[in-house]
Amino acid sequence: MITVFFAALLMGAVFNWKTISTSDRETSKDEREKTEVQIDDNQSKNAVIEDNVKDELSGSIDSGVNRLKTTGEITIDSISDAKLVIDKNEENSIRFEGGTIDQFNGAIKDEEQVDSYDFVPDIDGVYRFEFANIPNSIYHSLFVYNSGYEEIASSTCIKNGSGISINLNANETYHVAVKQSIDAGSYDLLVGCQKEIVDISKCTSVTDAIQFTQQRNVYSFVADESRDIIFTFSNIPDYVGVNLYIYNSDYEELNYKTGIGNDSGVTITVSGGVLYYIVVEQNWNYGSYNLNIR
Repeated sequence: MITVFFAALLMGAVFNWKTISTSDRETSKDEREKTEVQIDDNQSKNAVIEDNVKDELSGSIDSGVNRLKTTGEITIDSISDAKLVIDKNEENSIRFEGGTIDQFNGAIKDEEQVDSYDFVPDIDGVYRFEFANIPNSIYHSLFVYNSGYEEIASSTCIKNGSGISINLNANETYHVAVKQSIDAGSYDLLVGCQKEIVDISKCTSVTDAIQFTQQRNVYSFVADESRDIIFTFSNIPDYVGVNLYIYNSDYEELNYKTGIGNDSGVTITVSGGVLYYIVVEQNWNYGSYNLNIR
């Protein structure tokens, strides 16, 4: 549920208050709490996970709420399509398309106004708060506070495409504030959400995408036997670069490479039956990639 509170007056500032819980979406608990997706030989060739929702407050501050849940193709005017498709083929390859993007629309009407949002993440990880559709002459500022209202991040006097990427803990309440910097006007606040951890132990190829600044896609991997594993990339657009990190089960870094394009990657010696985490991180621009495992 998203509840909206209006026109609270505090120390001369006008606050428009919204409470957003990403865990309150209209999917079932079992669907929402899939922290790992396992691909095995008994799974059907095509599987769709209905675990992505776009929440939108459209129009002015006092507008209603629309919900959208899809398992098919849909175009959304934000960072990405709100869909996640897993497709297993005969070569043990899986394909992911899109992640969850929350969109909140508002308007700053005077210098004293503050639009405040309570945000509760579903998953530990990196979240991106970014402005879009701000008119040309207008600049706003963005602030993130913890549950005790201590400021943990800020970006001032910014426009479209600018914002904050920050690590947040699941099921904790954070407060996000939009304030006027130069002139008054409307804005869209897009929230790029952390994707779930996916088990790719039985895969030889993963197709996924980077959709926002400092996004980190996390995969778990357990080898059947001790051997050298090579993780390389292909089908990355020329204008896109990513970083690749390998961690042990305690998230201690074992190897990494930054600014990667096609035919580049990391080699690591793994022990059979031991858990590793593979992380693909945004470096420059956004786009899809194939992560190949051999």
